[in-house]
Parts: sequence; structure tokens; C-alpha cells
Amino acid sequence: MEYRMKKIQVIERMFSILEVLNKCRAAYLRELAEVININKTTLHGIICSLLELGYLEKDDSGRYRISEKFTKLALYHRERDMLTRIAIQEISSLCDEIKESVVVALLEDNKRVIIASADYGENVVMVNSKVHVDGTIYSKSTGRALLSVACDEDRKLLIKKSGLPSEEEWAGIDSTKKLNEELNSIRESRISVMVDKILGLVGIAVPVVAEDAKLCIAIGVYYPETRHSKVQEQRIIEGLKKASEHISAKLRTGIMR
Repeated sequence: MEYRMKKIQVIERMFSILEVLNKCRAAYLRELAEVININKTTLHGIICSLLELGYLEKDDSGRYRISEKFTKLALYHRERDMLTRIAIQEISSLCDEIKESVVVALLEDNKRVIIASADYGENVVMVNSKVHVDGTIYSKSTGRALLSVACDEDRKLLIKKSGLPSEEEWAGIDSTKKLNEELNSIRESRISVMVDKILGLVGIAVPVVAEDAKLCIAIGVYYPETRHSKVQEQRIIEGLKKASEHISAKLRTGIMR
């Protein structure tokens, strides 16, 4: 119990250091010790840990400041939160319009991660913003849409880490060349359509790319194959494209409406 309390205290002090440096931009060890009210030896140990993690850096004058790595981490989570809030608004409307389930996904650590979903049941739209990992980057239409718009370097790395898809994940993909051809086709059309014969589901997805955004998401609609028709497919594609355009516009301006 005592050990756990000490760990919590260290974490609290780490955040105190980061909060102070966020306000004053840079500070010497003695200045931080005075503001946070801890001894220099303890403070130096915590700062060394933050330096090793890459969250702090030391300038030529000996002052400590928040690193670019930590700034990027904070910006990433800020943008992700904004993306989730904007996406929830759009998928709620889309779900109500098409009366089918809608999800929003992004790629993290080589995995397809659902950050929001909306399900239609008994004339009510139910929204869930609980984050969870679901399926590989190949096995879902949103994963394929995301991979298609990744920059060439990121795509190459993702494919290297994941390997080629199995026949169950993506039939007919027997080489990297064939995989890239299919992904380029999705990138060009901005539409990913697939049928999961095992689950009996149709998945349609579009990527959402904003020029100034550092994150890319994909919106996908999933419904039983028994309800599938060309008319239904076109209706869903139109709805997805409209939602994608709305999200992109809001991301560009940073405006929540």
C-alpha cells in the first residue's frame, strides 16, 4: 500500500512539473523546486525519468522545457477528442437517416480502433463512444479505407507489420502488388465495399481526410446481406460521403456546430 502511494505521489509530481513548464515554457531545476515545493534531489530524479522518456528536454542554458514529443502527444489526443465529438454528431444523423449501424474508426498501433458507433433500434439512435479494437486492418471496410489513404511510407510499414491478408480476411490478395492495386483503387474512388460471407454482413466505408488534420478516420456502415441492394448501397454511399464532407469541413475550421 505504501509503495503504491509513493508511485501515485511520483506521478502527481511529474504532472506538476509538466504543468509548471507548460505555463512558464522553461525553468531551471532550482526554480522548479521552489514552485513545486520539493527538494532538488527528488526533483532531479523525476526530471531524469522524464528526460529519458523524451517528454522533457534541456536547453543550452540548463533550463528544462517540454519536448516536441510530449507536445505532439498532447495535440494527438486533443485532435482525437475533437474528431470523436464531431463524428458522433454526424454518425447520429446518418444512422437516423439510413436506419443502419454506423461506426467511426482510426488506425492505432497497427490496429483498427473504433472510437464511436451509432446503432439503430426500435426507432432510437443509440450512440457509444467507448473505444475498442475490432478486427484487423484488412477484415473490415473501414480498415481498408484507412489503409488506402495512408501515406506510402506508412502504408508500406503497416503492410510489413501485418503481412498479407489471409483468404478469409481479403479473398484474392496473394501478393503485395495486388494488395496495393486494390488499395489504390479504394483511394481513388474513396469508397470501400466488402461482403463478409461468414457473418453475412455488408460493409461500406469512406475515409475522412482533412488537409490540416494529423489524424485520418473512416466512417463505415454495416448491415445484413439480406437487406443489400444496389439502391441501398448507393443510398448509403451518398450518406457516407455527405457525412465525410461535413466532418472534413469542421476539422478544417476547428468549429463545432
